[in-house]
Amino acid sequence: MARITLAVGKGFSGEIYRYEVDDEVMIKEIVKKFVDEIYHGERNVDDFVLFNLTRGFEYSNDETLASKGTASGDVVLLIDLKKD
Repeated sequence: MARITLAVGKGFSGEIYRYEVDDEVMIKEIVKKFVDEIYHGERNVDDFVLFNLTRGFEYSNDETLASKGTASGDVVLLIDLKKD
């Protein structure tokens, strides 16, 4: 297991957060962490997807960053699919 640093974009707002995460943690857990911290628990985590802008793909909840070849410095976008 390695620690990698990601630049996390909040939807398309332009706000960027930096997180250091373990690359073997399931995506569903990483998304939960990001939603809890960025939105202070005020959003339903099941409404979000994580998209890797650097490499051009969306993660599935049952994958890990390592399984998709995510590297430190990749830019990912946290997207709320139910945003009004």
